[in-house]
Amino acid sequence: MRTKFYRKDLEASWEYYSPIMQAIFYANWEYYDKFTEHPEEVDADNPRCSRWNYLSLGLDDFFEIETIVSSFNSSFVFLLKNGHINPALALLRVQIENLTAIYAETVHPFQILYKLFSKNNFQMGNVKTKGEYLAPNTIRKTIDSKFGTNIYELYKKYSGYIHPSKVQQEWANLVWGTGYIFDPSKLVSKKDIKELSKDMVLVNQTIGNVLLAHLNSIKEKINVQGISD
Repeated sequence: MRTKFYRKDLEASWEYYSPIMQAIFYANWEYYDKFTEHPEEVDADNPRCSRWNYLSLGLDDFFEIETIVSSFNSSFVFLLKNGHINPALALLRVQIENLTAIYAETVHPFQILYKLFSKNNFQMGNVKTKGEYLAPNTIRKTIDSKFGTNIYELYKKYSGYIHPSKVQQEWANLVWGTGYIFDPSKLVSKKDIKELSKDMVLVNQTIGNVLLAHLNSIKEKINVQGISD
């Protein structure tokens, strides 16, 4: 299981994430199997009747978002290589939203991702925990404080690629020119791709760091609980 995320991982990032996700699943299952009360048999009709039951059915909320994160990464590379810079950078903003949701899930296990995926157009700002709505911007600032990143600023920077804005003009004019003829050779070189990929690599490294910190937290709970028993 690797901890470092490289630019080359963007095209097949499930190879990086899957071992981490699997380790989290088995660590969670060990914790809830050993240290929580649960029925003798799993209940397939009501999988969320307990966290142990949910895990025993082989279910886990991280697995679904792993596929989504990986698909955005590979699409990002494809778009860059083919000169579609604006939509590529829009995906970067979306990936930051995935990071925000993943971090929230590690703080509130089994309470965030399933709510986001179980309802259409249900956004993080609509999720309540302990009677309060989540504040995505606050979460991003917390990530920055904990992991030494600049995710909050990157989110603002790349929001300009989601909605019509001036920042999109540079890439559109450079690649399409004034004759409305698409010519990616004007822009896309290996050097350009490397430079444009830096922030996406940072976002993915931060996702990895968040997941690894979560894994270590679960293992620590297992050790502490084992000692106290």
